[in-house]
Amino acid sequence: MTAKRPSKPRPDPADLSYEQAVERLEEIVARIESGEVGLEDSIALYEEGVALGRHCREVLTKAQQRIEQLSREGAGEGAGVGDESDHEPQDGADEHEEDD
Repeated sequence: MTAKRPSKPRPDPADLSYEQAVERLEEIVARIESGEVGLEDSIALYEEGVALGRHCREVLTKAQQRIEQLSREGAGEGAGVGDESDHEPQDGADEHEEDD
């Protein structure tokens, strides 16, 4: 039986980037699947994994909302400016729009 190691403080999932959270989730899955951790540690790791998963979903949801908003804004602005020039006689207007 191994002595209980003092666990190092785990960072708040909200302080982690999406990539860091996914990396930590992968570590947790590997440790649990290895079968080398006891029940209590497995439960603690599982709880941490749930919190990390929730954080990742929130980050992805916010990113999706941001992309959708930018797409709507771009479509709205493009409809008034870029789309008209795109459908008018071709005078090279397409070339300098992509520089943004």
